[in-house]
Amino acid sequence: MAEIATIARPYAEAAFRVAAGRKALGEWLEGLQLLAGLVADPRVRSVLDDPNRGKADKQGLLAGLLKGNAADDVMRLADLLIENGRLVAIATELVSQFEQLKLQAESTLDAHVASAYPLSGDETQALTAMLEARYQRKVNVSSTTDSELIGGVRIAVGDEVIDASVRGRLASMALTLQR
Repeated sequence: MAEIATIARPYAEAAFRVAAGRKALGEWLEGLQLLAGLVADPRVRSVLDDPNRGKADKQGLLAGLLKGNAADDVMRLADLLIENGRLVAIATELVSQFEQLKLQAESTLDAHVASAYPLSGDETQALTAMLEARYQRKVNVSSTTDSELIGGVRIAVGDEVIDASVRGRLASMALTLQR
């Protein structure tokens, strides 16, 4: 979905600049998440996708749902996205990109760790310290269990994957042997 990411990027960057200028990154993120949640709701989506409804009707619906729950600037962004016919297509990607920009600004990275067995508190802390030393930033670690890994861990930080699992090593050895 590179195309959707490309379309969403300028909107996310503009929203980020406005939110950062107002020192309201958290408030904006919550508002954008609410907006994406509304777009995903089947009842709201049916109105937004209805070609017989005008842009003003769609804007009015979202304004009513967002009023008091999101900043006025978020509502203006929603109006702009409806005006440009982009809201339904990019709402989720817009939130994702805004969140990444916010994390970068806060010098924080998200890391997802999949392990063959549940990690103990000490293991999670050691892994967090190792990742923070490697990336020179604060790292938020979330973890899941994946028994298919056999042993070890697989760490995803942004678009980088560190595969230190037994399954990954076996696959690497098989590939080497096939050559």
